[in-house]
Amino acid sequence: MSQTDLEQISRYLDNEMSPAERVEVEQRCASEPAFKALLEESTALNISLKTTFTAPGTDAVPPKVAAMLGTTNNNVIAFPQRSQRTQFAIAASVAAICGVLIAQNTAFQSAGSPDLLNDDLLLSQALETSPSMAKGWQILDDGRQLRPVLTFPSTSGQWCREYLLSAEEQDWRGVACRQDSGEWVTQALGTEAFLNPGDAYQPAGAGDSDSDKVATFIGENAADIALGRNAESTLIANGWR
Repeated sequence: MSQTDLEQISRYLDNEMSPAERVEVEQRCASEPAFKALLEESTALNISLKTTFTAPGTDAVPPKVAAMLGTTNNNVIAFPQRSQRTQFAIAASVAAICGVLIAQNTAFQSAGSPDLLNDDLLLSQALETSPSMAKGWQILDDGRQLRPVLTFPSTSGQWCREYLLSAEEQDWRGVACRQDSGEWVTQALGTEAFLNPGDAYQPAGAGDSDSDKVATFIGENAADIALGRNAESTLIANGWR
């Protein structure tokens, strides 16, 4: 959702729209499920906040907040005055809508962004049990393709693994290190351009800062060379001990 959408919802909730503008919002709700869901959630928050701050017996608005709301500026066009409590309720409502947008954006990133792979259970489980491969791919339950590339000890005493991960629209190269809990947590991640998911990959161009994250992490944190096939197989079989 854009800033314009946020402002439109805010004006709709504050009854500051003309009849034609309200019809436009209702038409958007009919054709845009995401916009409708945001409006409904924002409406519920708006009602809750206004009830909280305008109910009989509610404590006065905190002095510091009242002072901010009461600040005037001679260079600003004056609008009809609202009570401090109502102003505070509206300000809180707008903040709540912003929170909804932030939460929705975070949820989207969690589902689709590799920057949050630390909570990726499927990836962690696969790195725990899968041997490194020079070619070929392991298919995860959600359809992504994984290729562990190598295993090395880190200077912090953890085991770390470089891996390639391919999804429908994006490919990545990363390094994850094993925690005491048995979870593999991604420490560095960069985009990649795979030539052919079947047998090869091509790193992003030399000097690409995003791709260099992985090489830099390995260079700064590897305590020794990568394990050979037999040593890695034994380590996996022994539960990384």
